[in-house]
Amino acid sequence: MRCWSFVLCVAIALCLQSAARADEYRLHIGDTLDFSVAGVSLQRTATVDTDGRVSLPLVGPLDAKGKTLTEILTYLRRELPKKSLNLRTPEGRDQITIIDPQEISLSIADYVPVYVNGDVSRPGEQKFRPGMTVRQSISLAGGYDVVRFRVENPMMANVDLEDELRTKWMDLEHAYARRDFLQKLLDRSKEATQPFALRSPLAKGLRDQAAKAETDQLRASLDAFNAERVAFERKITLLNDGLEALEKQKKNEDENAKLDNSEAARINDLFAKGTLPANRVADARRLALLSATRSLQVSSQLEADRRVRSDAQQALQKLISDRSEQVLKDLKETNDLISKTQSRIDALTEKLVYTSALRSQLLGSGVNSPQISVVRQVSGTAKSLSADADTPLEPGDVVEVKMTLTANGSSMAN
Repeated sequence: MRCWSFVLCVAIALCLQSAARADEYRLHIGDTLDFSVAGVSLQRTATVDTDGRVSLPLVGPLDAKGKTLTEILTYLRRELPKKSLNLRTPEGRDQITIIDPQEISLSIADYVPVYVNGDVSRPGEQKFRPGMTVRQSISLAGGYDVVRFRVENPMMANVDLEDELRTKWMDLEHAYARRDFLQKLLDRSKEATQPFALRSPLAKGLRDQAAKAETDQLRASLDAFNAERVAFERKITLLNDGLEALEKQKKNEDENAKLDNSEAARINDLFAKGTLPANRVADARRLALLSATRSLQVSSQLEADRRVRSDAQQALQKLISDRSEQVLKDLKETNDLISKTQSRIDALTEKLVYTSALRSQLLGSGVNSPQISVVRQVSGTAKSLSADADTPLEPGDVVEVKMTLTANGSSMAN
């Protein structure tokens, strides 16, 4: 009886595991994967192409369409450890490396986008995020199209606009904090900036919170850079100390070699005059050769350490140069983002004023609920599914929105 109970438990566990795998997301054409191996420079970002294949290091193109991330990761963890990598160490030596299966990572960097079509302000493509719903997608599309009277409810249109406006103001506060931080890094904090005509509706606590979050993130990045820079500087200091000691040692070895050569020459003269035995000459020559060998070894070590120091100095300069270029690039992108966000805030503010004016007119007509459908690929076939605002989306979905107005008891479809 116990045996049958055990078998039944195992069968149930396997069924649950199979069901979990069946529910796992299956890759679509256009999904982008992030592949990496800890401690090895094998990072790759690859997109599932139109043939449903994705190309990854060491294994080449793989069939990915319709497969889960777990299936591909399992395959990689089985096949990659069979391959050996010939890597070059910082000292310039070749080293054979075997990949540990647990060091292999695979994740979805970007999903195939979703699309919104119909009675929205900005139909088109949207970046998919796990947990995304129809409501969020319509909000990103600017809400229902108020200007052409395709509004479910004028109050909801205002709520959507106000919500996006608050989001844009929060984005602007983040961008302001980022710009101030980057300007201080570049010693440009005194540069004049064009004031924005509109005043932020956000409470001071929210503005401070946004500024702190952005500054903390930037400071963490700066701390990481400083730690790497200090590590290079410490290494260079240690190399300088070692070179100084080697130079002193070389000087001593050169002097000893010179004295030993002089002594060998003197003993050789005495031997030629018959005043010293031959074994003294051989000892003197061995001592001179040993001194010369030591001097050569120190010289070789000195040159090797100088090359290592030169490489470290170049790496430090590159680190500083790359950091400066990145800060300049980030500042330019931040200024561009500020300009675009301010323009968007202007547009949203004007639109909010306009929709508020339309509200009284729209309230005179009855407005039906929006008709929402989601077109989704099911087993390779596009199917139209009835949906509402809280319906979860999947990558590649197409959201169709249709509004209807009822005036004087009659329904008018747009």
